[in-house]
Amino acid sequence: GSESLFLATAAALANAKERRPDIARPEIVIPQTGYPTFEKYERYFGYTIRRVPVDENFRAIVSAMSEAVSENTVMMLASMPSWSHGVCDPVRELAEIASQHGIWLHVDACVGGFLAPFVRELGRDVPDFDFRL
Repeated sequence: GSESLFLATAAALANAKERRPDIARPEIVIPQTGYPTFEKYERYFGYTIRRVPVDENFRAIVSAMSEAVSENTVMMLASMPSWSHGVCDPVRELAEIASQHGIWLHVDACVGGFLAPFVRELGRDVPDFDFRL
């Protein structure tokens, strides 16, 4: 998962550098439950992480994520599911916010993205999280 997050972050930052060269220090908005490797990449790439509180079920709070977006935000993160708690962030709602602001939404679905189709086949409710959004 760390490599996929590294590549997604590198791509988002490269895209932002090309599209929005006025941003001196890009920001990435991440729920508190987002994978901790982003702190390593923060030092490597030179961006700022904006960690956002989660609700009592450890899911990203949509309104808090939206409020954390600034003119320097280049990417948001959602987990499908979060590694530590096994819950899915509200990806559809976060995708709408990202679209409204013209920023990237990366869905960390390293394991969950592989398992979700099989979990659906078992009749469990799995929210949409992929390119259909």
